[in-house]
This record gives sequence, structure tokens and C-alpha cells, in this order.
Amino acid sequence: MSGARGVFFLDAGGCGGCALEMRLARVALASAGLRLVSSPAEARILLVAGPLTRAMEYALGAAWEAMAAPKYLVALGDCAIDGGVFAGSYACLDGLSAFAPNLVLRGCPPAPDAIAAALAGLCRGETAPLTAA
Repeated sequence: MSGARGVFFLDAGGCGGCALEMRLARVALASAGLRLVSSPAEARILLVAGPLTRAMEYALGAAWEAMAAPKYLVALGDCAIDGGVFAGSYACLDGLSAFAPNLVLRGCPPAPDAIAAALAGLCRGETAPLTAA
């Protein structure tokens, strides 16, 4: 991935476990040369946690459209991938599987070091495996 190594984190609903792990991953992200940014316009990676509630669908689209190419969509945690424990809820779209994320990070929640390592790999152009444990 060329250009900026900014990561925009979007919490799309859920229990908050992945958001907590992201707070813990800040140091590991910085060590990998990545930084969390406050605006999607500064990011190349859109990192989404939570089952994607219907109320957050617009926010996801707006964040994606604000990003410059090349851009990457990453599903953080089981809920972001397929809805997790919230799958089938009337309020949820059941994750990002319909949006074809570039990377999925399995776990409930994934460990901070695994998050940083997977995002660093994405920045280095590693596309396989698409699922990080």
C-alpha cells in the first residue's frame, strides 16, 4: 500500500470488545508504522468493528466515499465479518460480508498484536491469507 498509512476506525455497533482491543493496539500500530486518524479523508484503511447496524450503514458509506484510492476495507472481529452474536437481529445488516472486505480479522475480539500484524501485512501488500487469526 503506497501513500499514507492512516487507519480510520469505525465502531458500527456491538458490545465494544473490539473497540477496547483497538485502544490496546495503538502502541503496536505505531510500531508497525500505522496511525489512527480522526478523519476518513486521511486514511487508506477503513477498519470496521461491530455487526454494522442499520443506523451505521450511512456512516460506513460516507467514510468509504471520503477516502482516496487505494483504499482498503477491514472487518475487525466476528461481528464485523458476519454479525457474530448479533446475526439475524432486525437492527443489523449482519456484518461486512456483502461489502467484500479486503481483510477479515476473526476473533471475539482479536488480540491487539494480531490486529497490528494483519494491518501491517496489508500495508506491505500481503493479500493472502485474507483471514488473520
